[in-house]
Amino acid sequence: IMAKDAADYFDGKLEGKPYGPAPGLDAYPIVPNDAYGFCTCERCTSSYKAYAQPSTPGAFGSGDYSDNFFGFLNRVAKKLAQTHPDKHIATLAYEGYFWPPKNFKLEPNILVAPCPITCDHWKNVQRKNDTQALAFWLHRAKQLKHPTHLWNYWHHPEELGVMRSHKVFPQFSPTHIHRLARSYGQNNVDGVFLCGWGEGLDFYVMMKCFDDPNLNLEMVLDEYFMLSFGPKAGALLKQFYRKVEAISMKPMNGPVEVNEQFFWETQGNERTLVQLEQLLN
Repeated sequence: IMAKDAADYFDGKLEGKPYGPAPGLDAYPIVPNDAYGFCTCERCTSSYKAYAQPSTPGAFGSGDYSDNFFGFLNRVAKKLAQTHPDKHIATLAYEGYFWPPKNFKLEPNILVAPCPITCDHWKNVQRKNDTQALAFWLHRAKQLKHPTHLWNYWHHPEELGVMRSHKVFPQFSPTHIHRLARSYGQNNVDGVFLCGWGEGLDFYVMMKCFDDPNLNLEMVLDEYFMLSFGPKAGALLKQFYRKVEAISMKPMNGPVEVNEQFFWETQGNERTLVQLEQLLN
């Protein structure tokens, strides 16, 4: 059924249908439900195989369902190749299928956009997990001469506070964003989908450096604070933001439970808030 949908799409039979993707693409998108919304019947669960994960406990993104999902996708891709050898299936690498399948190779007509949890890279386990998986997906894309697109997450910590109805300690990460932009440029990444984006400063740095990864970060920051607040207030606010960055992006080992206690006892504790208040004053 899925292979026929893909073939019908490329033949123009889905135009005007509510579930028809945008016309003109050379790839038909297939992505499973978010938040582990997979079938739990006995027949399906028997095909879920735990992946031999690297030593990154506490990271989001695994290979628990990689063989199950990518095995299905391979069957679709093989059928599509019979009718449309010049077309592709497009998918993500995310959550329980973030890592490649363990027991087989993906069909070459499958395009994969990996989804690193970029706003959580102050957790060493998350950064390590994402870096290792990305290395595989970027190498595969280069070998197959596929376009390289990524999904980046910048919704935390704000989204956590909204969902749980409490305040969060703010996160500013210009150094991290600049480092990512340099890495994406070096790996010839074609595009990045932003799932959320940072507050003023982070968004400014992101747009400037994703456009030109070779920019000098300090020059970008000086430009932002000067144009936004003027030379005197800008210089002082730069100190304030950089202090918040040092607190919110402090690297941490092991699994970290990010909750209200973490925000206001570990990050925004009394000593920290006094320092930040003095800077504001």
